[in-house]
Amino acid sequence: MTDLLQLNDATHIKRNFWKIADGVTYLNHGSFGPTPLPVQEARYQWSQRLAANPMNGFVRELDHEVELAKSALASFLKCSPNDLLFIENATTAMNVVAASFELRPGDEVLFNDHEYGAVRRIWERACTVAGAKLVTANLRPFHDPSDVIEPLLDAVTPRTRLVILSHVTSATATIFPIRELMAEFKQREIPVVIDGPHAIAMQDFSLGELGAAFYCASLHKWLCAPLGTGFLYVAPEWQSKVRAPMLSWGRPVAGHAATWQDELRWQGTRDPDHYLAVPTAIQFMESFGLDHFRNRGFALACEARAMLEDIFGTKAIAPADRAWSGTMVAVPLPPSQLPLPKADSDPLQVGLWETARIEAPVMFWNGTRHLRISCHLYNDRQDLRLLEETLKKLHGRCW
Repeated sequence: MTDLLQLNDATHIKRNFWKIADGVTYLNHGSFGPTPLPVQEARYQWSQRLAANPMNGFVRELDHEVELAKSALASFLKCSPNDLLFIENATTAMNVVAASFELRPGDEVLFNDHEYGAVRRIWERACTVAGAKLVTANLRPFHDPSDVIEPLLDAVTPRTRLVILSHVTSATATIFPIRELMAEFKQREIPVVIDGPHAIAMQDFSLGELGAAFYCASLHKWLCAPLGTGFLYVAPEWQSKVRAPMLSWGRPVAGHAATWQDELRWQGTRDPDHYLAVPTAIQFMESFGLDHFRNRGFALACEARAMLEDIFGTKAIAPADRAWSGTMVAVPLPPSQLPLPKADSDPLQVGLWETARIEAPVMFWNGTRHLRISCHLYNDRQDLRLLEETLKKLHGRCW
């Protein structure tokens, strides 16, 4: 593990490929990944090209260029480009799914208590409008895949119409046993929507073979695509059911054959430069080696976990094992007499920033605060040492 963390000089990588603000220690790539300089440049070049002749760019070239970028993404994800649509982010994609999936009174949508808050709000509204019910399975500390699978299966009833699952959870930074779960729900003929922003690049998987009805993801996290870049995957048997929440012309710009994606591809005039820069983001990550990125990030996250567990005297909810953890870790803070604050004003998150310019979010899960640390190519042990020193200074004041 030591050698792995010394293979690349993170300071050199950060200096040459990122422009993170001076004095900032960025440990929150899992929320908003800083865009690498080569990807920023690619986006700028596409924007300039479109600005030079928008008529030519949008009417004659855009469909073709977007298809090329989408094909590169499909190759990376191991699926058909016909099943993909570029979209702003996972939240937008999930709203499309909620608008497309028909629920009836009495139907049940199965959730669990690790799902993302915004996703819960989307499906709470969809269930309320339809007269359906959102059912939540409670999952507790993980040691075996059955700790996830059994509570979810126990919550299935004859009324279960749909399951919503994270591939990698946000608040608790846990990799779910997604293949095993998909097999169980396939056997029961229950479609699954996967919320997957944290899995893209962090995990090696075949989207085409996974078996999800829908997969929603953002690409600005571990893949390092520009902010505002995501995708929606729709399995072929569900594509005819896709409905756009907002309507525009609903036809391909250049007069190509109609597809299920048309209602969502051009909803008014917007700059597609962030989508067109996705192939550059893929090339950028592959140039370092995806296995190296994953292994190094996991090793650093394990060191962060050990340090935080020692300082807080608590344990992360899942084991320090590649089956459960990737390039991100969340460790619960000990019980505190402090009133539970709002997420954007947590005293520890504010203290880390004001004391040492460390960006690290405090996540809230089931009434417990978790400090979540993300480890990308520009992070190193020096970042963790500063975090450790700062936490010791803040002890007693922020938890």
